[in-house]
Amino acid sequence: MGVAQPEGESIPAEQHYEQAIAGLQQLADAQNAALDPETRAVLTKNLAVIDRAIDESRAALAQEPASTLAQESLLDALETKVALLQDTVALASDTGAGPDETGPARERNQ
Repeated sequence: MGVAQPEGESIPAEQHYEQAIAGLQQLADAQNAALDPETRAVLTKNLAVIDRAIDESRAALAQEPASTLAQESLLDALETKVALLQDTVALASDTGAGPDETGPARERNQ
């Protein structure tokens, strides 16, 4: 009989990550067609692994809301998802680069 974490007591950074993930996921979904099917499959598999880690961390927090380890695990997983989505958007942008976005110019901006 674990006590679920009340809505107002979520990890402060969690909402920030969730907002970033929502925006990046929308961009990634919109650019998905620019990626080859093999790359899309790998990214989808990696996102599923990260989502499982997020779910497991949230379940652990529901059982032990004060667990620093569970909180850190959740934030690490959320950060990993943000990074993967950022990489996905960047990869799709590079793949679908138009004539105004050249490789060397892109490298200078990184």
